[in-house]
Amino acid sequence: MLFYLLGGWLGERWGRRQVLIGTALLVPPLNLVFLLAHDHAALVVVYFLIYQVTNGTWSGAGYGYQAESFPTRVRGTTVGFLGAVFAAGILLGAALWTPAHDRGW
Repeated sequence: MLFYLLGGWLGERWGRRQVLIGTALLVPPLNLVFLLAHDHAALVVVYFLIYQVTNGTWSGAGYGYQAESFPTRVRGTTVGFLGAVFAAGILLGAALWTPAHDRGW
């Protein structure tokens, strides 16, 4: 909830696109920290931050950015397509992560 509000406020202040780019740049280093962390408390904190920068700020700034970026007549189709691309990214990430994790990388 906090990052939803924070993402929306930052989107109004600096622009939704910049907020999305900034949070996208935070995801890889946070995931690396999550991969390398061994302390359970650190894992919880880093996971919370990953969730917030991917879901919280997207809800606060991302949906507004989509609504502003596409004409009304194609907005639903485009948002559906972007949702499918997101789901495909999750599947691809899992397909890459699982063999690497099974080998102990």
